[in-house]
Amino acid sequence: MKGRNQFLLKMRGSFENVTVTGARDGDVIVKGKIVDTSNPNTVAQSAVRTRFRRSLEVGRTILAFLNLYFFPSRSTWSSINAFLHYNLARQPRLVDGEQLTDYEVEDLYTYGRLYNPSFALDGANSSDNGNGTYAVAIDWNYDAGSQIQDGTDVAKLFLLNQTTLDWKEVDAAATRADGTFTVNVDIPAEGTVLIVPFMANAAGTDATKSVPVATLTSAGVLAAV
Repeated sequence: MKGRNQFLLKMRGSFENVTVTGARDGDVIVKGKIVDTSNPNTVAQSAVRTRFRRSLEVGRTILAFLNLYFFPSRSTWSSINAFLHYNLARQPRLVDGEQLTDYEVEDLYTYGRLYNPSFALDGANSSDNGNGTYAVAIDWNYDAGSQIQDGTDVAKLFLLNQTTLDWKEVDAAATRADGTFTVNVDIPAEGTVLIVPFMANAAGTDATKSVPVATLTSAGVLAAV
């Protein structure tokens, strides 16, 4: 028969840096608290925390959109769980100790099982309309003979202002079979707009995995990413 320290048996709770709890079999469990860390707040750790807070803020703001086009691969996940999981897998990059904040231009904003074409900004056919909007042309590859490409999939745009977090879903009035579309995008009064083309099936039950292909600044500068 094993003995038990009668003094410890009567102790419960926290004392200084020690926590005492009881196990189901009557044993006493003593745990030490971590009161000192060798490097409690490194640049990398701060970057990860900032990245998480920012991604959570973005995810909450665009939740209505994510619920439509971000399909979790696990049944127990919500759309925002999946958004955080897939995007936070990429850690913030640091250059000379400074955090780069352009990770959002590489984030996934739609996630599904549809074949993802190679979306690209068509700069030659994009232009400033001179009325506060920019005609943005997007091209992609389409193979009519492919068994994994459905020509009836609907082409869309997701627009997200990185400063204000205003967002918009735009129907591009095109299908996968068209291979191109041009949409007039409002030039933002402030900040930079991420331009994310994607495909959704006609039933709205699936989408492509899509990231931004371009940005549009308040100065009216359109650039591929």
